[in-house]
Amino acid sequence: MTSERIWLELLDRISAQGGAKIFITEQELFTWPNDVVSAMKVCKLITKAPPAVSAVCSGCERECIMPVDVLIDHTHTPHAFITCDKRHDINRVSVAICCLEQWQTSGGEIANLVASLLALESYGVSQSHVSKWEIGLLRGLKHTSYLTLLIEEKLKLSLAGHIIALTDVLSFVDSAFKIDRRRLSDLVDHPIAGAGDKETAQQRRERLQKRVNQLKAQKVKAFLKTTAKEEDISVSRLKQILSD
Repeated sequence: MTSERIWLELLDRISAQGGAKIFITEQELFTWPNDVVSAMKVCKLITKAPPAVSAVCSGCERECIMPVDVLIDHTHTPHAFITCDKRHDINRVSVAICCLEQWQTSGGEIANLVASLLALESYGVSQSHVSKWEIGLLRGLKHTSYLTLLIEEKLKLSLAGHIIALTDVLSFVDSAFKIDRRRLSDLVDHPIAGAGDKETAQQRRERLQKRVNQLKAQKVKAFLKTTAKEEDISVSRLKQILSD
């Protein structure tokens, strides 16, 4: 299977789960092309998950999904096994430890990837509910709009009143994830009348407060000046926004 096909299939799996966390086994990952796996790991689209607590039993042709027990021997080596309760002639069935290793991703990781590729001043993706992620403020040449990832059967982006398929602008090409910023900026600069995706005053206040808190945590002394410069406003205006 090609890297592009793997990428599209992963998006479909996330959509099918409503953006909730999905798991990819180490064995499955081993069958994927190296370039897409490496890119996913580097951008933290997939991260290591705790070992699986269940596995397919190989004890007979039924191939039941069963709980896995792990015991540590005197040499501190883990041994995993399934205890069959379906047949009297099968007791313990060994499971290779590597079969329990898995990775995870979700709609939130996709939203973070979009924010990173666009270099948005989002200061962390905000999840309003399981199938909607507020990514950040996207600036065009003439206008700005709040960018949101959502699920309507498929993963889509919402901005300036437009809703487009994520795959229309985000792709895996030449061993790297790429996003069509020009098209997104064009949509921002041509908003649909009455669009509800522009950043509200409350959203802006919360975003700026989050940025200020982040800079404080990083022990940046000029946290107000830094935030105001990023926003292209004065410090006094920033203070006014935060106090409203």
